[in-house]
Order: sequence, then structure tokens, then C-alpha cells
Amino acid sequence: MCSSTGIAFKRATADKTDTFYLQDMQSAETKRVARGHQLRIQLKSGGYATFEGFKSKDMNLLLDFFEKHYNIVIDIIETS
Repeated sequence: MCSSTGIAFKRATADKTDTFYLQDMQSAETKRVARGHQLRIQLKSGGYATFEGFKSKDMNLLLDFFEKHYNIVIDIIETS
């Protein structure tokens, strides 16, 4: 779920939802992993939140959403 004030992810393996508010997010990056794309959000508290399994089309939507609504450009990490 996305809104202009934050984003929430529901984990497929657990009945848990992680919510992050705009004022808590510092930056974000993505890279290709074994099962799709990984999104890593750096929090202002110094911690990270990592989510995997995004399809390419979904990752493109997140890239656009973060830039448009949060003014955060997601860094794309190229792996060899």
C-alpha cells in the first residue's frame, strides 16, 4: 500500500505489515536478486528495511512513485 505520507508492505510469509512514513525514510536503492528485484530503504534512524521479490514492472512503478510522491530517487545498483 502506498500513500503520500508513507508505504506499507505485507510479508507473504507472515501475517505482518511493515509501515514506513515519509519522515522516517532517508534514501532507497534497488538491485536485481535471484527472485526478482530487491528494495532497500535506509531509515533516518540508521537502520535498513529490505524487501525482495518485486517483478520488473512493479519495481518501475515503485521507482516512479518514490520520486513523484516522496522526492526520493531510488538508486539502481548494478551487480555483475
